[in-house]
Amino acid sequence: MISYQFTEKTPHTLHPTPYTPHPTPHTLHPTPHTPHCSPTRY
Repeated sequence: MISYQFTEKTPHTLHPTPYTPHPTPHTLHPTPHTPHCSPTRY
């Protein structure tokens, strides 16, 4: 019984994991925008 409860909690913790990588690509988006502004202002 204890083994079964441990397995049910495991999948729940992995669910929020994929949510974290999602915001990662969003942070890289503004990165390429910054170098573009640098040469443009020059």
